[in-house]
Amino acid sequence: MSFTLSKGWARGGTELRDVWDLTDIENDAFWLVFASAEEVYDPDGSGELRIAPAPEDMVAWLQANPYLKTEKPKPTTVGGEKGVQFDAIVSGAPEYPECTGCPDLALFYESAGATAGVEKGEKLRFIVLDDVKGQTVTIFVEASAPGFDEFVPEAQKVVDSVEWGGS
Repeated sequence: MSFTLSKGWARGGTELRDVWDLTDIENDAFWLVFASAEEVYDPDGSGELRIAPAPEDMVAWLQANPYLKTEKPKPTTVGGEKGVQFDAIVSGAPEYPECTGCPDLALFYESAGATAGVEKGEKLRFIVLDDVKGQTVTIFVEASAPGFDEFVPEAQKVVDSVEWGGS
């Protein structure tokens, strides 16, 4: 995968095989995340961070999350690959046991043992591509609700520049 970045972006974390994240230099609460999740956190209401294999249907899994208020998916393409996109609000979060540094709502368990997640009140745009070289790719834009409409066009420029390349 390759993409074009304008000024104002920084790598958000360590390079992993399953998650690539970028942050806005001006506001570190604005994120653009590319994930090929192998494992997810099951929002089972137990209050624990339970890891489960990534679902076959990522869109249905995200929309069934009781802590995400999601809109109806719309068709989209990224780098020529078909998928859907939908916006969501993080409407709540489980009451996890003490977990220093964990996000309010854990979504994906990363290969390095870290957690990709979101914070209560944030607005998100999910883009799910079911078959990028045989893998499901989930792209999400994460921002504070008041800054979302301003940040989405900047993140969309990066998404629009994606090329999957290689085989």
